[in-house]
Amino acid sequence: MKKVIVGSAMFLTGILSAVILLAGAMAFQFEHINLSPFAMTMQILTTYGLTPVLYGAVGLAVVGAVIAILGLKEKRAAWPGTSAGAPAEAGALR
Repeated sequence: MKKVIVGSAMFLTGILSAVILLAGAMAFQFEHINLSPFAMTMQILTTYGLTPVLYGAVGLAVVGAVIAILGLKEKRAAWPGTSAGAPAEAGALR
């Protein structure tokens, strides 16, 4: 369960960072439209040296998603034969 929470937090952090960077670049772009939207956005990020930060944020989101998915699969594999992922002893207490 901890891996799912950590992975989800990493994914959310990476996505929010990428969205904030892209939104800032696109806000500047609306005043100066002379290229395609993607090319202008990347040009603005490159001008300020923020392209590696964007790649890092996307990488963080991908790693977080992988950790969260692996955490979900690990939880299901922890107690085989139970539907809710609870230990077998919990069924004896009911």
